[in-house]
Amino acid sequence: MRLDMLLVEQNLVQSRARAQAMIKAGKVHVEGMTKVKASTDIPEGTKVKLLEADHPYVSRAAFKLKSIIDATGFTFKGKTVLDLGASTGGFTQVAIENHAKHVYAVDVGHGQLDARLQKDSKITNLEKTDARTLTPKLIKKEPEVLLCDVSFISSTKILPHVVMAFPSITDVFVLVKPQFELTKDDIGPGGIVRSKERQRDALTRVQECLQGLGFETPTFVKAPMAHAGMNQEFMLHGRKAAE
Repeated sequence: MRLDMLLVEQNLVQSRARAQAMIKAGKVHVEGMTKVKASTDIPEGTKVKLLEADHPYVSRAAFKLKSIIDATGFTFKGKTVLDLGASTGGFTQVAIENHAKHVYAVDVGHGQLDARLQKDSKITNLEKTDARTLTPKLIKKEPEVLLCDVSFISSTKILPHVVMAFPSITDVFVLVKPQFELTKDDIGPGGIVRSKERQRDALTRVQECLQGLGFETPTFVKAPMAHAGMNQEFMLHGRKAAE
């Protein structure tokens, strides 16, 4: 049996996506040896151990959103949320757990949203959907909160369309990823942006984008990293400026 499937079978993790993340991070031992390939064939009944307990979220993205929620004291209670780049649903899960009324989980991919979230009537799964094609006809309930965690494209190429399409949005939370906001010349080996100045340039770029759309951006925090050697990302909160 594949190692990732075995972890789920033995109830060590909640999903194959979580299993794959734990394996990739070197957190899984099979009979005392670290395994880093999810596809490794392991005999059923083999002793498998996690070096650290699995967390209750469908992805580590949840901790990133929680970091800015804790810093701002923001509440999702009773709000309709639009989650761009939902993937397995880390941001969506946090919004629902914090009493959001409804979440539209949008992603260009498919088959990624965690099975538990797919079953939740408060969540609409809009897979195979480019955020730049969203319209009020597709989003039946007016969203008040926008969450954005996109990869391989600058968030500044997505935010303007969505914010202008949905004027009901009053709060925006963006995971700023320097490796996707800067030019190739600013990115080091392995796709890592090590320069603190360049990291701040990426953050400033997204702040200025939101400010140009009528949002104030006073609060940001460093997003927690799973381990050293990863890109330092930022969680940014934008609130619609008073007219």
